Amino acid sequence: MKKSHFSKLLLLALLVITTVFCVSCASLFSQAPLYKTNSRDYNAPFDDVWTAAIDVMSDANFPILTLEKESGLLVTDWVIYDESPWLDLVS
Repeated sequence: MKKSHFSKLLLLALLVITTVFCVSCASLFSQAPLYKTNSRDYNAPFDDVWTAAIDVMSDANFPILTLEKESGLLVTDWVIYDESPWLDLVS
């Protein structure tokens, strides 16, 4: 009967140690951010980057909803394609 009690105690100790180990290691792993940043820094003059960004959006036919040059905010609308230009590449 003593052996059974010792086995249960040992099993409980191992369970507690394993739980503590798992919980304490959880913070060591890097976690992906919960959001995706929508900004980027460029090593170029602001006016050049601003003009290039507007040109790219216009060339791609993205509908521009907001242009605020002072703050650097450029907002586009969603674009839904009936036929994807990339379907030819995979078929």
